[in-house]
Amino acid sequence: MSRLPLVFLTLIAAISTPAQQQQPAGALQERFASLDKDGDGRLSAAEAPRPELMGRVDTDGDGMASLEEFTAFVESLPQRGNRAETPAKNVRSETAEDAEPFAAAAAYLKSKNGHAMLVYLGGELVFERYFNGYAKETPHLLASGTKSFSGAMAIAAVQDGFLDLDEKVADTLTEWKDDERKSRITVRQLLSLRSGIAGGDNGSVPSYAVAVKLAEAVAEPGNKFSYGPIPFQCFGEFMRRKLEPRDESVEAYLARRILKPIGLEPSFWRKDTDGNINLPSGAFLTSHEWARFGLFIQRNGMWSGEQILDPKLLQQCFRGSKANPAYGLTFWLKAGDGIPDDLVMAAGKGKQKLYILPSLDLMVLQFADAKGYQENEFLKRVLKDLPRVNGDNAK
Repeated sequence: MSRLPLVFLTLIAAISTPAQQQQPAGALQERFASLDKDGDGRLSAAEAPRPELMGRVDTDGDGMASLEEFTAFVESLPQRGNRAETPAKNVRSETAEDAEPFAAAAAYLKSKNGHAMLVYLGGELVFERYFNGYAKETPHLLASGTKSFSGAMAIAAVQDGFLDLDEKVADTLTEWKDDERKSRITVRQLLSLRSGIAGGDNGSVPSYAVAVKLAEAVAEPGNKFSYGPIPFQCFGEFMRRKLEPRDESVEAYLARRILKPIGLEPSFWRKDTDGNINLPSGAFLTSHEWARFGLFIQRNGMWSGEQILDPKLLQQCFRGSKANPAYGLTFWLKAGDGIPDDLVMAAGKGKQKLYILPSLDLMVLQFADAKGYQENEFLKRVLKDLPRVNGDNAK
């Protein structure tokens, strides 16, 4: 997996703020968990953003860094000015000087009919801007950015013991049992959009019940990627039936297991004629609401010191397939040249984006109804300014 040279700036820059030093039990534990990719409770040199510092972190010389060693190292670092103590200190007006970090990326996004841009580094908001009539309080349609909630919900259900990613969907959607292809589809194939079921028209989202009836297996399970709303609404009906004996709706389960624990309350959610939430494209959130979900994913399922989702299970969402290496379980993966290979992305029509780059401890959120937008052009502008934020020019 490739890394940009500036990744080695991020360890000190992202974790040595006074706010974190005052709250080591929370912020430092979350930071440690986000780096601990294999979830074994220790950091290897491969997991450390700056491997050459491992000798200073690993005080007992066993080649691994424990949480205690990590905490002691961070607390020994000199304090820097707090660049993001409150959102008010991060927000810049549209007339900010061009020399401001991320101004070039913001200008590019604004020119393409962007609506919002937020940048989080080390879990801290370091840049926030709104354009073209949008404001911080304005809810925005996520469109297909909504889809990634289904992946997180599936992982919660696996963790809760009533779902297996490799179980047959037809064991629950029993009307599929007599179909030679649909009877063999697994949950993993359904959510990675390689079940063989045609995705359907993105502009027309059927109800859960209708989606199950409309689902057409046009290819062998596992062989063909097909993007669209039907597999997600079929997953909605699958979850509805799984949850029915528990007397809980899909909406209530998602809220209880993920949204409420991270303090996210959707501004609005489109529902089908039976009152079920639209899983492929129905969520309306403000920028700060969606940012909570992005930070939750970036922190490997941890929030405020609580491990809400098992990090090893969550990593299942970020593995591509032969049918489409750039798509995992409801999350897009990778980007173009010059972008770190560990990019994870939630994405929706109009260029609603959550860009998560674990190797840089970076998350970028944007809302837009973009025209002529080029993802790499935007991201390269963002990455170009990271050294300035990490260094003496940090605001």
